[in-house]
Amino acid sequence: PLFIIGAPRSGTSGMHALLAADPGARALTAWEVHEPYSLSLSLQRRKELSEPKLTKFKDRQETLDSPQECSLILEHALIPLDANLQESGLDKGSEGVSELMEWAFRDGTREQAYAYHHRLLKLLESQAADLSATGNPTPQRWVLKSPFHNYNLDRIAKEYPGARFVWMHRSVHELVGSHLSV
Repeated sequence: PLFIIGAPRSGTSGMHALLAADPGARALTAWEVHEPYSLSLSLQRRKELSEPKLTKFKDRQETLDSPQECSLILEHALIPLDANLQESGLDKGSEGVSELMEWAFRDGTREQAYAYHHRLLKLLESQAADLSATGNPTPQRWVLKSPFHNYNLDRIAKEYPGARFVWMHRSVHELVGSHLSV
């Protein structure tokens, strides 16, 4: 797989969308990250279940087939991300959150998360009928993105020995300006 890494607001989302548009590439879709296990349901039903979970961003509307980050997949493996804790109304100072964060970052937990990530990608690949509906039934390479990947390059390389990385960078002045504009 190809992992896109870099600081937030450095162009990782744009690069992810661009590389995912290649016919030989395959990115996770919104309906897959929201409903990865519903194997007994039709593709249409899985998409229907995912639609209420779509997010409207300031600059774009997420669609069912738009490329998605791996963050939700990693959360399925019980790896919380700070942003998701804050979004849910929790922060590091909340009771129980610091213990959860300690557990999530102890030795072995992230390795298990990436092993789970790998198994889930294989599961999605095996769903040939669903893959053909995405327009790309035989992807040559996964194109993956999550802020969590930035801190786990060694774990990714261990779980995915042939992995490649695209590391996005941007001027600090532009990066800060972009953060402030959101």
